[in-house]
Amino acid sequence: MNQAEIISDARVPTYPAFPKVIVNTIVGTILGGILLLAPIAILDVMNNRIRTSEDLRQAIAVRALPTVTQKMAAQARRYLKNGKAPGRELKEFGEMMSRRLLTEGHKNWPEEYIYVTAIGSKEHVTAMQDVVKAAASLFAPRTDASPLAVVALPQVARLPSWEPYQGGTILVGVAAGEAESTEIERMSGSELAQ
Repeated sequence: MNQAEIISDARVPTYPAFPKVIVNTIVGTILGGILLLAPIAILDVMNNRIRTSEDLRQAIAVRALPTVTQKMAAQARRYLKNGKAPGRELKEFGEMMSRRLLTEGHKNWPEEYIYVTAIGSKEHVTAMQDVVKAAASLFAPRTDASPLAVVALPQVARLPSWEPYQGGTILVGVAAGEAESTEIERMSGSELAQ
């Protein structure tokens, strides 16, 4: 014992050796973020709601028309009210609608009516009606002076039956996040999707 020599005095450490607060904070933040985002990512992957025009095109293949925007609806209203020159978006919509009507369904423009409805609100149906009416007045070939009638139906959820409209041309608007892809696929595969 006489030969024991003290090299350095023992001191209480400033930081404890365990737990390491900084390391645990970083690891906890990363794990918490993963645990928080995992259910959100899973719900997003498993969700089959139609949220974008690309989702709609995937659900019904090539039958989708361009998105009816508020700007396009305003252009259609101005065109119908004042006869002002239609905007580029409205022209493109009309050209696409004309192409779809001539290549699918009855292979021609309807003679009397185009029915429009929407999965969404009444405002969506009205906007669809305005845009389709403007597009039809631009591109529908008419032998007489009367314009092609565009008839607004109630929203899809409020329609009691599709039977009165069988054989007619029905355009269904889909508001973002309002419909599931299975519902759209079922409608597009039915007789009404002509």
